[in-house]
Amino acid sequence: MFKRSEIFSVYPNHPTATNLSMAAGGVRLLSWLTLAAAVVATLLTLVPAFRVISFAGLSHGMYYILDELDEVLLAAFGLWCVFAVLRYAAAVLQAKARQLVTDLTIQ
Repeated sequence: MFKRSEIFSVYPNHPTATNLSMAAGGVRLLSWLTLAAAVVATLLTLVPAFRVISFAGLSHGMYYILDELDEVLLAAFGLWCVFAVLRYAAAVLQAKARQLVTDLTIQ
């Protein structure tokens, strides 16, 4: 069964866990914005590259990609890396919040 995840959780008895969970939600929202930018940058790289490759061939197409689209290619790679780091940071913050709450209930 598919369970929809929340952006953040509120823990009434543990304000530190609530703050960590809210920070994780903010980082997750920022990662979604970064994902949108990464998809657009990837499309801005792939569409002209496919057009050049279809008309000029693979060797000229690769030259065009590496010579003319190097800034966009680097931006797309950087955005995908930032997206991965933000998702990891959000997961770590949310796990730490859950760990604080479970440690509190065990004691």
